[in-house]
This record gives sequence, C-alpha cells and structure tokens, in this order.
Amino acid sequence: MQVSLRTSVEGLMLLAFELCGTYSLLSDGSFVAARPLTSVRRLANRVDALAPFPGSVKAATALRYAFDGAASPAEAKLAMLLCLRQTLGGYGFPAPRMNWRVDVTGDARKLTPRKYFVLDLFWADAMLDVEYDSNAFHRSPGALASNAERRNTLQAMGYTVITVTSDQMASPDLFDDAARAIAKALHIRVRHSCERWPRKRYDLRRRIEDPENLLLQVSSNNSAPEAAKASRLKASRLNGAGSTKPDSDLTE
Repeated sequence: MQVSLRTSVEGLMLLAFELCGTYSLLSDGSFVAARPLTSVRRLANRVDALAPFPGSVKAATALRYAFDGAASPAEAKLAMLLCLRQTLGGYGFPAPRMNWRVDVTGDARKLTPRKYFVLDLFWADAMLDVEYDSNAFHRSPGALASNAERRNTLQAMGYTVITVTSDQMASPDLFDDAARAIAKALHIRVRHSCERWPRKRYDLRRRIEDPENLLLQVSSNNSAPEAAKASRLKASRLNGAGSTKPDSDLTE
C-alpha cells in the first residue's frame, strides 16, 4: 500500500507477481530463482484489513490480476497482457494456474523419460498450456529438441500447447494473433467492449516495459547474483517502501 502511492497499478502487479513467484529481480534487470515470500491471497487479506488507508484501493485492484507461481518477469507480463480487463489494455481472459505440474501418464510415457512437466500458464478446463519462448533459453538445438519432446508428449495426453515468443510479446499486432489462438482454445470470443482498447493495449505494453515501472530498484550492495540472497532481494523491495523490515505476515 505504501508502494502504491508512488507507482502505477501495473507496477504493483509486477511487484505482487515477484513477491508471490519463484524469482527475484536484480538491479540490472536480470533475475534469479527465489522462493515465494507470500501469496496473493495473504496480500489481499492484509490490504482488506488495512482499508481504507491510502493506497488500499489501488493495491486491491492490482491483486485482482496477480497470480501465484510466476517463474520469471516475462511470464508475469504475459499473464498481465492476457488477463487484465480490457479497460486496462488486456484481453480479459480468465486466470490461469502458473507453473503447474502435470504428470506424464499412459502411453505418453513412451515419448519422454520425464515423469512430469511444469506448464507456464495452464487453463485446466480447456487443457491448455501456454508457454513463453524466450530467445535466450529456447533457441539452441538442445532446447528445440526438448521443446518438441515436451509438446508431443503433452499433445499425446490431450493437451493443447500454444507458444508465445519474445518477438510476439514485443509487438502488439503479433501478440494479437497469439491471443486470438489462445482465445479459440479457451472457447472465448474476443470482443473489445472498450472503444479505446487499441490504444490502451499499446499503453499497457509501454508501462510494463518502462524501467521506472519495475518498482523499487535493489541497491547495489544487495544485487549480488547468488540465488541464496534472492529472498532477501525481494524483501529489500518492501524495505524501500518505507518499512524498516519485511512485514512478518509477508514472509515465512
């Protein structure tokens, strides 16, 4: 709520994704693995308890569109672009489960030595897996082979797999093509009830990519890349909001 006084709704969402996800941002824009410090439900309960103090309305709005379990900033942004309501520039899709484990079963076990897969964004009712494909980690020959094995195995079990690339994320028009494929798999018809939506989708992408909107930059003495420090890096973002230490109800 303190942070909400000096950042946007989109910035608060990115912070919530990080605090409730399995990564921690570093001051240079990269990220490291880190355990979640809290959950969206716990944050929402605290905001409700502190209402109507300043920042509570904006914080509550942000938490309606943040989800537990994101493993990277790109996954968080993908979820925002797909699920934010149209008046905020999103597509209004229902909430997915993030980084959800699916066990390999039946004849599909012949296609892979792996016992399970972790799905980036998963809609259980539609058996839909949406994967973020970054240039950095998914374009090597080994990664391409692994992705093909994964896709074939999931499809053999009846899942639909749709990949969203970093190029699509960067282009509103290319992203629209991917979003419409996802909507079809979800049995949703894309209707834009907001007349200003075409402009809003550009504005949303600009806001979530703005470095100043990535919130409380970690000070240089806390930005060492070791994963062991990652949870403290997350907590330091709360320190920057004006508290002397992370709230005991926000950490485990």
